[in-house]
Amino acid sequence: KKVLPESGEEKPRLDYIISRCEKNLIESTENIRKSINGGDYAVIACEKDFEVTIDWKNDSVTLVGTIDRIDAMEIGNHTNLRIVDYKSGTKKFSTTSILNKLDMQLVLYAQAAVNMHKEGVLEAVNQELSPRVTAVFYNKINEDLVSLSEDSPSLAKSELQKANKLDGVIVLEEQSDTLALENIYDMDHDFQQCSKSDYLNVSLNKSGELGSTSQVISRKNFNTVSDYLKKAVIDIDKSIKSGDISVNPYKKSSESACDFCDYKQICMFDEDTDIHRKLITDKKSVFEIMESEVAEDE
Repeated sequence: KKVLPESGEEKPRLDYIISRCEKNLIESTENIRKSINGGDYAVIACEKDFEVTIDWKNDSVTLVGTIDRIDAMEIGNHTNLRIVDYKSGTKKFSTTSILNKLDMQLVLYAQAAVNMHKEGVLEAVNQELSPRVTAVFYNKINEDLVSLSEDSPSLAKSELQKANKLDGVIVLEEQSDTLALENIYDMDHDFQQCSKSDYLNVSLNKSGELGSTSQVISRKNFNTVSDYLKKAVIDIDKSIKSGDISVNPYKKSSESACDFCDYKQICMFDEDTDIHRKLITDKKSVFEIMESEVAEDE
């Protein structure tokens, strides 16, 4: 109200921006409400500061940070923990990014949440129960633009719904040779009947099995990722303390680490002629490589 009357020719553009922001805020809030009310989880902490010590073999490093949201539910002897980080950008959860030591944020938050539970820092939970992480998610602040191959309002609505689903992984417990779906049911009561979710990236095919694009991970593989993260954090800490300041930026498609670097004007790395760090991109071998690297340290 204070800015717009004095904006002159810019007023129509600012009117549009403000109305779009307002619409996105309302829809984002509704998406968050659905994801919380749709299951058995309750929010137990927001903007939770943490200080976590990562131990690996005979080394340790202490990290600090802030977790946007921690949800929890109690079942049997466990407190199930769900980690949510709000994002306004296009970042996506990827185990290959963790393997390449590019994006370890959510799994680190998961480790911190488990430690806080064990230390009694999470006051809203039963300290006698054993904590376990059942999901880590990026929650996008509403995406309202999508590319379509045809002019179709119904298709636009469907694509927007997909774009605004929680992005991450749900950890599933292993039963014999299958993955139990209870952790999904606990987050979305309608999933068992509908075979799909309005806010989780999971679906069932006609055979009643999880669809190939469902964002799930077995408990065994999640534990492997967690161990790999601990080793990676210690390795990075050792490298920094040893004085290693070698310039070794990655390049992935059209994206490069140099795009986000404040020092690229003085580091002397020539993006046109120097060799970028090669990333591992084979999704099928991610857990095998992690297991191998973790085993080498044992």
